[in-house]
Amino acid sequence: DEPLLVVGRTVLWGAAGGVVVGLVANHLTLAPQQPGWSQLGSGSVLIRVVVLPLATVGLALAGPLALLRHPRFNDVMDGVVFGAASAVALQSALLVVTAWPVTGLGLRPDQDSTAWTLRLVELGVFVPLIVAGGVGWASAALWARYRAPIRDCRALAPLGLPLPGVIVAGVAAIAAAIVSQVFSPLGRFLALAVLAAGGLLLIRRAIHVGLLEEVNEDQPGSEVRCANCGCPTALHSFCTACGVAMRALPKRPPGRQ
Repeated sequence: DEPLLVVGRTVLWGAAGGVVVGLVANHLTLAPQQPGWSQLGSGSVLIRVVVLPLATVGLALAGPLALLRHPRFNDVMDGVVFGAASAVALQSALLVVTAWPVTGLGLRPDQDSTAWTLRLVELGVFVPLIVAGGVGWASAALWARYRAPIRDCRALAPLGLPLPGVIVAGVAAIAAAIVSQVFSPLGRFLALAVLAAGGLLLIRRAIHVGLLEEVNEDQPGSEVRCANCGCPTALHSFCTACGVAMRALPKRPPGRQ
């Protein structure tokens, strides 16, 4: 239920940041490197695995930070939505800009499509999830500390404090870049899948805290019978007996309790 205009501005900010980082990356004309840990010592690789990932995290966080003091957006859920949306837009725009020179090669159906397909999944799905998970977590940590009620300010601790949250986002982005640089294609795919799963878990945890925070803001209504467990519960966001989200349940037919 976030305002579409605000979310749209956050997405546009992220996309603009992705274009900037992509143009810088293309301008640097970094030479391709063979996979391997020995490559991490060179300056060009350090730019790939440290400087550019940290730049993406910083730019993705800058958009949500502009909304941190807005009186309307005072829930952890706001931080998760703004951070994840900005990060996904940034990473998507970055992928398009950095891959644009490849379009000049044209279609090459005679080449093995499996490796290209796996790489597209990595760059189009796994890496955005990793960055969105880290940035969404960092943004949620900032909202939990500076916008949430006192009882919720440490709900994401210990890694959900502002500084550790930002560090988590940076480490996640750098880890994805290192994996892309040093692992073989199959190992890279599996490692990025694991990191993406970790990003989803971070977002899931932050959303969980945001939902509980929103529940505490609502006053319970009259007593009803839960359609999931059959127990009586106050009309609210969640059933007090089984914990199911009331909005997720089908509507009861007329005349049934």
